[in-house]
Amino acid sequence: MKYDVVSHAKKVSSMSTSLSEMARQLGPKAFADSYRNGPQHLTSLLDDGPSKLTESSRQALRVYYGAQEYMDAKRQLALNLLTSPKLATLTTTDSVAASVIRAIGLNQPLPADRILQPIVADASKQFDDYEMEFSYLDDSQLQDLSWDEFHRWYSTSGYIHGQIVTRCLISPVTLPPSLPKILDEVRMCYAFGQMVAIYGLCRGLVETAITDVCVRIGALTKAQLEDDYFFRDFPPHRRINWTLRGSDKSEAFALYTATSRVIHGSKAPEDTASIVRRSIALVERLYSRHAHPLASNRNALTPM
Repeated sequence: MKYDVVSHAKKVSSMSTSLSEMARQLGPKAFADSYRNGPQHLTSLLDDGPSKLTESSRQALRVYYGAQEYMDAKRQLALNLLTSPKLATLTTTDSVAASVIRAIGLNQPLPADRILQPIVADASKQFDDYEMEFSYLDDSQLQDLSWDEFHRWYSTSGYIHGQIVTRCLISPVTLPPSLPKILDEVRMCYAFGQMVAIYGLCRGLVETAITDVCVRIGALTKAQLEDDYFFRDFPPHRRINWTLRGSDKSEAFALYTATSRVIHGSKAPEDTASIVRRSIALVERLYSRHAHPLASNRNALTPM
C-alpha cells in the first residue's frame, strides 16, 4: 500500500488533540501521574487480567498507551520525512497536515508535546546535538540513522543535519520538478561540508521558484525565458518586483544579496542553516501568495 504522508500527519494531529483533551479533563497533575504509573498497571494487567483492574488503573493505561502511540506515530513521521527523497517537497492544500509537517521540520511542539515534554524529559542531554526532542528522536537514534543513511546514500553525519535543516517544502499548488532536485542537492552538499555550493543552490531555489511563478501567471512567456538574452532583459530584481510585495520582497532581495556575496567570493559562508530555512520559507510564501491564480490559470498545469 502506498504511503500517504498527509494521512499520517493528520493522524498525528488527531492524536495530539485527543491527548490534549484528556489532559484538560484530568488536569495536568493527574495526567502526569497516570502516565508515570502506566507501566506498573501494565504489569497488573498481565498478572491479574483486565477484570481485576480498578478505574484508576484503566485511566493510567489509557493515558500511557495514548501517549506512547502518539510519540511512536510522530517519531515515525519524522523519520519518514528525514529519509524519503520523495518528501523533499509536498503538494497539499490540507492545512492540518501542512502545519504538522512544518512543525516537525522546524522542531516546534504540537499541543500534546507541550504536555508530554515535562513528563518524559530527563537530564541526560540526549537531544542536544540534533534538537529533535519534539519528534522524540534522540541523538543516539539519529546518529544510528546517519550511519545507515551514509551507507544507503553517500553521506557522513553531516547528511542527517542537512536532512533536518532542509525540511519539507510545502506548497498548495504543483511545483516544478527542478525544486525538489535543488533541495536534494542542498542535502547532499551538507554531507560534504560544501557550504558555498549551498548558498548557490539557495539562490537557485528562490530564483527558479520566482521565474516559474512569472511564467505561470503570464508575466513572462516561455519564449522570453528561453531567449539568449533572458538574464540581461529580465534580471532578478524585475522578476522579484512582479511576484512579491512588502516584507517578502525585501526578504527576496536580502537573500539574493547574501547568497550572491558568497557565490562571488566577497564573503565567506556563515549561518548556512538560516539561509536554507529562510529560502524554503520564502518559496512557500511565494506559492501561497499566488495559489489562486496558479490553480486557476491554465499555465499552472505546466510548471517549468
